[in-house]
Amino acid sequence: MTLHYTDKDEERMPLTSPTDTDSQDQGTLYESPNADGPPYLLWACLLVAVLSTFNVVLLPFSLHGALPLTPQELENLPYVDQRMGLNRLAAFAPSTQTYYRSQPDQIARLNGKYKNAVYGTGTQVVFSTTDVTLMRFVVPPHGGYMCNVAWYPPQHNTMHGRTKVLETEGDVSQIEVWSVIAFNSSIPLPKLDLDTMSWGDRPIRGELLGTLNLNSTPNATTVDFACPFSDMVLIVELRCLIPRCYVKFNQIPAIPAYGFELVRHA
Repeated sequence: MTLHYTDKDEERMPLTSPTDTDSQDQGTLYESPNADGPPYLLWACLLVAVLSTFNVVLLPFSLHGALPLTPQELENLPYVDQRMGLNRLAAFAPSTQTYYRSQPDQIARLNGKYKNAVYGTGTQVVFSTTDVTLMRFVVPPHGGYMCNVAWYPPQHNTMHGRTKVLETEGDVSQIEVWSVIAFNSSIPLPKLDLDTMSWGDRPIRGELLGTLNLNSTPNATTVDFACPFSDMVLIVELRCLIPRCYVKFNQIPAIPAYGFELVRHA
């Protein structure tokens, strides 16, 4: 078969391959990125490198400062060093105070209105304008030189929902605590028999140990006084200072404890 060419065929543009067209378009639309980059990026990288080198140089000095100081270095410090470490904390922390307590082993009520009445010893504590209570404490064998008399109010003032544990009337904010002296020198203080004592033969008041506010919570204490080491026995008299004062309760061993105690410091 013979092909015939016309003038129109000669005027037609030659066909190009898709690959050549795409390459031309890409060359026109997309330019290659600048290999040099912006200048601030170069400076940032240089700054990071310098800081890293500086930290590496300072590392030995930082590790040396974290080590515990020697005793000689501590003495050379002008002020107390706060980096003592846990091994030296015990020497600077305040010690926990320890107390030794004693409950009264004898309790006796005396009445000034009935001077010959003998109530005997028991658990009942009564003091008012006419009544006083004597308590005999055995000093705890262990501890330091100072003691005080403490008052602990009951946490709940009702027993079985009805009976009051502590009965008070009037102002009970000033209850005096007196140490007593045997009126007969032939009878030492530890030999006093509170079970047969009446108002007429009660011992003489010696030193005012302090006053107690029975309204205080959680407790009230007298001022510290020297523990009686010679007899290892302390007998105190409790009385109301303010008229129209009345207190009545039974001091029995209970948990938590309430009533009066002799406290000896460690």
